[in-house]
Amino acid sequence: MAISHLLAQPTTSRAGAMLTLSLTRPLRLPLISIARNTRSFYATPKRCISHFDTYLFVEKLEKNGMTREQAEGVMSVLAEVIEESIKGMEASLVSKAEQEKQRYTEKVDFARLKSELQLHEKNDLTLMKAENDRLMADVEKLKQRLREEVTRTQAGVRLDLNLEKGRIRDESSQQELKIKEVDTRIESEIAGLRTQIEQAKFSILQYLVGVATGSGALLLAYMRMMVSGCGGNVRMRSRKADINFDGSDRSEICRGLIMLYPVFCTIHPIIHMHPSSLQPSASTFRSRQSHPVSRFLPGAFKMFRIHPSPLYIDRN
Repeated sequence: MAISHLLAQPTTSRAGAMLTLSLTRPLRLPLISIARNTRSFYATPKRCISHFDTYLFVEKLEKNGMTREQAEGVMSVLAEVIEESIKGMEASLVSKAEQEKQRYTEKVDFARLKSELQLHEKNDLTLMKAENDRLMADVEKLKQRLREEVTRTQAGVRLDLNLEKGRIRDESSQQELKIKEVDTRIESEIAGLRTQIEQAKFSILQYLVGVATGSGALLLAYMRMMVSGCGGNVRMRSRKADINFDGSDRSEICRGLIMLYPVFCTIHPIIHMHPSSLQPSASTFRSRQSHPVSRFLPGAFKMFRIHPSPLYIDRN
């Protein structure tokens, strides 16, 4: 009943198909030789080793209602399936000898790699040390060159500064000399201006004194003439334009002219004097002789038919 129920179940696996075939046909393989004939590397034939207790398995199947042949067929199929599964697993695995060999090979490779790494490290360290020494030497050379350049630059800068200081000192001395010359020139100009101002003051004072003196003399003469001429008789003729004076009038006119003569002699050199001279020169005094007043007085005396006063001196 159990076997018929088992056979009635659908199966899609290879183990189920083989189990069905073993149950439906008689057993053809011996109980022990269930492994396939494979080529072995050993000289003696390899002993077939079962992976479970086949006898106990057959007895349990017989107790469950199977016959002897069916139980042995199921056992053989199951043993074959297990063997194939184990072989498939062994195909993806390695043996212990191969594992040891691989381990030894890895150790050898690791030792060789370690020695190579140490050798490369030593070589790299040596090269790095040599490169470091070379770089340090280059750095020292650069430091020395930089130090020399800095020293040369400082010397050049000091020289330029000294030259510039000397040039500035010379320029400052020249500027000081020019300033002194300008100060001297300004002082001389100021002194000249002061002298000219003093001369102008003196000239203005001379003009004022002369004008004041002349104005006062003219005013006095005019007043005297007006006072003295009030009692005289003056007659004017339009046709002949002649003027007749009596003796007293003529004498008064002459006295007035004689009094005005020194005033004109004083004003004339002041008017014709150069501003740069503080006092009139001898030629200025000599010019009094050619003054129009000196030439006018003798003619006036002759016109009025009078003799000059003893105060008048004829210079001609």
